[in-house]
Amino acid sequence: MSYIDEFSFSFLNFITYQLSDQRKIHEENARRFHALAAQETFNALNRRHYEGKLPRCNLHGLHLDEAIAYTKDHLARCRQAGTNKTIIVVGKGSHSQADSKLKPMILKMLEATDGIVAGMHKKNEGCIVVEF
Repeated sequence: MSYIDEFSFSFLNFITYQLSDQRKIHEENARRFHALAAQETFNALNRRHYEGKLPRCNLHGLHLDEAIAYTKDHLARCRQAGTNKTIIVVGKGSHSQADSKLKPMILKMLEATDGIVAGMHKKNEGCIVVEF
């Protein structure tokens, strides 16, 4: 290998490591900003949630893992506040490209949770009624 080839190879390795480090930084920023956007979305749809007003929890606009985490937090807050009944708003799934994923996963999670009874709202198929 000539000196120029060795220099080119070393330079390419250096650039590769630099780009890899930048990618990691961008991925971390993307995760951080996405979490912030999820929090802002949740707060906008659940303005009174942190004031102890727990009649409902609106999960519109959240990804599945975020929705599960917010639902678990909401249930814990309801139990702590002594709430008898709450509504989880999951939507009908009409904006999903395929079948709704949020509603069945939240229902499955709720059914596996001890001490609650969960079922679809009688008049609104985009809501789940949870009784403690």
